[in-house]
Amino acid sequence: MRIGLFGAGRVATALAPALVAAGHQLVFVVSRTLPGAVALAAQLPGTGPPLAFAELPTLPPADLYLLAVPDAAVAAVLAAVAWPAGA
Repeated sequence: MRIGLFGAGRVATALAPALVAAGHQLVFVVSRTLPGAVALAAQLPGTGPPLAFAELPTLPPADLYLLAVPDAAVAAVLAAVAWPAGA
């Protein structure tokens, strides 16, 4: 499954290696800051580009978009992202 991951904190850092080990592909990692996304993506071979949240004009296609962000950030992420049709 192609997964887009929002977040690069503790939850994302725990989930991402398990997802990759299970055979899933992370098509991108998004974080509030680019260094956070770069650090997580660097640990996971084959991961798509690391992105900062502000750099997302549109989302790269994925089968699943996984939000691993603080509870207080969920509504802002959902409102700010241009989700593809059917997402």
